[in-house]
Amino acid sequence: MFQVAINPKVDSEITTFKDMLDNMPEITQVMAKYGDKFDLLGKTTKRGRIYTGTFCLVQSNGLPPRAKLGELPHDLELEEDEGLGHYTSFFYDPANNVILVQYNRNGITANGIAAYFKANFKDDIRKVEFRVLINPYDITKLQEMSEIKKVELSVAGITRGGILANDGVKRSFSELNDITDKTNATGMNLTLSVGKAGGGIRRSVISQLFRSLINADTHGNIVKMEITGREEDEDALKVIDFLNNKVIIDVPLIRTRHLNEAAIRKIITDAISQYDLIKDEIAISYRVKGAEE
Repeated sequence: MFQVAINPKVDSEITTFKDMLDNMPEITQVMAKYGDKFDLLGKTTKRGRIYTGTFCLVQSNGLPPRAKLGELPHDLELEEDEGLGHYTSFFYDPANNVILVQYNRNGITANGIAAYFKANFKDDIRKVEFRVLINPYDITKLQEMSEIKKVELSVAGITRGGILANDGVKRSFSELNDITDKTNATGMNLTLSVGKAGGGIRRSVISQLFRSLINADTHGNIVKMEITGREEDEDALKVIDFLNNKVIIDVPLIRTRHLNEAAIRKIITDAISQYDLIKDEIAISYRVKGAEE
């Protein structure tokens, strides 16, 4: 689940993600992932206050053959514009300004969806960013810490073009990328700590670093991301595990031979039902202001 950040152009009438969903162009710009085209399937719909939609990616390259036990492989015999369909559903709640994107290994990532909306509103919007939502309970724990005593970070796959080269990360923490580039390192383990008389680590800087890295991590390269600190008037240290406490909603899928429209609708409906149980906590922990009706 992600918070949506929009940077509109000057004098643009489109200033929120809700505005974008309310004003989708009649003819959308088709996007591609590794050469395979994807687009929004029809238009978004509204269920009460919540917007829902589904993307379809048509895999036209690297297709498996049609097969039968005891026989050699056969061509799928598809039309030129046909392929294997991979569907990725989402819903958006303007009240909390959050979007949930279904995880589909063969479908579209959250970054891909953000890029799609940016491309289709390029005349109105400078930037569309989906920021990973951390468990509200952990946000509260971080806010209650009077001192941060230790920060541990472990990242793999940091060769040139990796997570540290992401624009958002480099903009704020270019030194990390410079060091790993110069040393030809492929992984990084970083531990920051302060002694008993050293006070605490700056919360705002660490929060920015973690937020930037989480948003850039589209391939699961972050191995460890923890903050250790204490609350005021308490001696015991507490650990917050940011890597394993992202807001994730699990929806069980019934395994069938073919995915159909009813199954897609059920995925969205079940996800919204689970979201309704935590939406108030998200609003409080992230201090959502100016909620849209």
